[in-house]
Amino acid sequence: MGGDYHAFSVIDLSLKPYEVVATYRNNHLDPLVYPTLIYNVATHYNMASVLIEINDIGEQVANNLYYDLEYENLLMVTREKNRQVLGFGGNPRVGVRTDKAVKAIGCSNIKTMIEKEQIILNDADMINEFGTFVPKGGSYEADKGAHDDMVMTLVLFAWASMQTYFIDLTNRDLRVALLQQMEDRSMEEVSPFGFIDNDQFGSWRCNGW
Repeated sequence: MGGDYHAFSVIDLSLKPYEVVATYRNNHLDPLVYPTLIYNVATHYNMASVLIEINDIGEQVANNLYYDLEYENLLMVTREKNRQVLGFGGNPRVGVRTDKAVKAIGCSNIKTMIEKEQIILNDADMINEFGTFVPKGGSYEADKGAHDDMVMTLVLFAWASMQTYFIDLTNRDLRVALLQQMEDRSMEEVSPFGFIDNDQFGSWRCNGW
């Protein structure tokens, strides 16, 4: 309360570059209310998949969201050979614990995403936090007197984005969206198949649309 922030980002994965479409940042919200807020926002955004950092009070938030509010689209993490893996194998738990390995991978990946314009941030607080996200002891963290809560939402997203489960999940969702778009189009809008002869432009083959 008045210290570090509750923070989350909503990221649109339907197309690339990915895009931050909503953010939340508040350090005066009662932790007991926070799970309900996440539930409402995640439900609004198409029953979004939710990954929660379970360091400290985050574990209580994750448990309340999963067990009390019964939100089912929480991402699970299991351990394989002393590393955390996104998915339901083994003995999964709700949420990810930010350890050195997760943070190192996440920091490296989000740096690459931003440099290669694979993600659109759209948030002034988030961009400002990157300006004070500095190297320290082989890792990165907020400079003295600054915060990195919004940045860490992207660090965790970037870690998750390299996981096999995440890739399978987003590819499946994208296929569903594309199929729905195809079904919504009227037959008149679908280009014809076969050869079309035209004296001005010659002959061209249309194999689809």
